[in-house]
Amino acid sequence: MKIRKAGLPDVDLLMDLRTKFNDFHRALDGKKPGKGWKKEYRKELIKELGSKNILKLIAHEGNRPAGTVFCGLVKNQPGTNNWLESKKTGLIKFLYVCEDFRGRGIATSLIKECFIWMKKHGALAAELVVADNNHNAHGLYKEMGFKDRSVRMTRKV
Repeated sequence: MKIRKAGLPDVDLLMDLRTKFNDFHRALDGKKPGKGWKKEYRKELIKELGSKNILKLIAHEGNRPAGTVFCGLVKNQPGTNNWLESKKTGLIKFLYVCEDFRGRGIATSLIKECFIWMKKHGALAAELVVADNNHNAHGLYKEMGFKDRSVRMTRKV
């Protein structure tokens, strides 16, 4: 397996992986992305590929894309009771491993690459959000040392 940094030539591949991610999550929670999400997401993706505070990686097995991760840095706000002693926190924004490649350590390798990048950029900790019924991902994150810290609850208004 090879892991490389994504760039502008990878926009179509990243869009395809995001579509697969959305399909996977639709099976978990039944929610569809909003109309026009692809156009908006593509614009955001192109913008983020030029950011120094966001890293997008792609894993390949041979010539086939196996997965991707997007990680970033967020500034900790003073007075927010942040449990960190750091001015920056690493954020795993998006992780997806193609179904054919799951169980091979690809997600672990991608996350470890994010940790290296986060540390290099001054983050002392990383955080992420995982769907409550995505048990495989939740188990992986716990194996990698993540701890449950809060519950995000939502409802329609």
